[in-house]
Amino acid sequence: MRFNKLMNRIGSNTRIKLCDKYNDILEEKKGPEEINCKYYSKKVLMIDAESDEKGTYLKIIIKKG
Repeated sequence: MRFNKLMNRIGSNTRIKLCDKYNDILEEKKGPEEINCKYYSKKVLMIDAESDEKGTYLKIIIKKG
């Protein structure tokens, strides 16, 4: 599935964490509206769902730079 279509399908209350390949958190977003899909679509390495004490979030691993 293309990255843009995925961002259109997830809800606006979904927590999203952008991480590098070493799992260091670069940014935390609240909903897909805050993500520039054109910029990140070519940088995505992997998309995963994880959970923490606040609940489940979408983890997007991207290339730096």
